[in-house]
Amino acid sequence: MSQAFFSRGRRLADRVAAFTHAWIDCDIYKSPHPLDPGPDGSAILQFCTTQGIPAPSLIIDSGRGIYLKWLFTAVIPGKTASKLVRLNKELVRKFSTWCSDPASVDAARILRVVGSINGKSGRPVRIVRDTGARYDFDQLADAVLPMTRAAL
Repeated sequence: MSQAFFSRGRRLADRVAAFTHAWIDCDIYKSPHPLDPGPDGSAILQFCTTQGIPAPSLIIDSGRGIYLKWLFTAVIPGKTASKLVRLNKELVRKFSTWCSDPASVDAARILRVVGSINGKSGRPVRIVRDTGARYDFDQLADAVLPMTRAAL
């Protein structure tokens, strides 16, 4: 399922009309040491607390890894997609110990749908935790990115 809405035709980054969240894909199965987010995502939330990262709104078991999504309080116009990509890239950097995938940050990204079955593992894609957190896009970006809008 696409992570954005498109203005027309094919799913291309320059056709993003709007988006509702930031995301990262953590391929924890690739880790040389066991990574366990916990049955309720508590290890991810603890990591966020110790690293000073805003907690994700959703922690999703993708069937082989985890998706983390930060939901916004409003729909964001596609013209700000470059800022979304910067935000996703910084989240990937901050979650590198969780084997975050740097290729999964583009605005045209697709991720497995909750309720579907991951064909590689045979496991269902499911929400592990909904923290209830919702974020103002600019405030989340200011909290995560190295420089705030004001500092720029």
